Amino acid sequence: MTGRPEAEQLDALHAAAADELKARRYGWFIPGVSLSYGAGEFGGGPGSQIANTDHRDDLSVQLYWQFEGLGFGRRARIDADEARLREIGLQRDKLHDAIVAEVREALASTQSRREQLPLADTAVERATQAYELNRERIYDKQGLPLEALQAMQALAAAELTRIDALVGYDLAQIRLHTALGNPLELGR
Repeated sequence: MTGRPEAEQLDALHAAAADELKARRYGWFIPGVSLSYGAGEFGGGPGSQIANTDHRDDLSVQLYWQFEGLGFGRRARIDADEARLREIGLQRDKLHDAIVAEVREALASTQSRREQLPLADTAVERATQAYELNRERIYDKQGLPLEALQAMQALAAAELTRIDALVGYDLAQIRLHTALGNPLELGR
């Protein structure tokens, strides 16, 4: 599962949704902060005359909590985040099942194709022997050329079957390689 980018993507989305839900659940314990600063010249300094001004700096910090809809809005958002988290979890489980099925199918195909190779080799060996025996019979003037032709056709069919088995085995190995999350490196 670790080599598959789509599995990693859903794992990241699941982790992000879990973090978002956690922040939504416990976020109301953390107050909002507001900081304001004001500065300027203000009248009414020493001597209580308007002409007497003095510099003044004001700094204020506010902590506040926000309750949306008496807390019901926050609860609705938490429920939506929980549903989203469950949906992503189900998508992730479905993808994991699909990947497992793909790997199992590719492995079974590879094993099946590998078992066909010795049978194809045996068929080629026997067809070659039959062709050689028929050829010797023709040279000894005991066989008919038609028998040699049939043996040649059987040999050609056996060789094509062997090539098909080899190509099928190679393709099955490629499918297994990619199902395991390994990319194909072309151009080498």
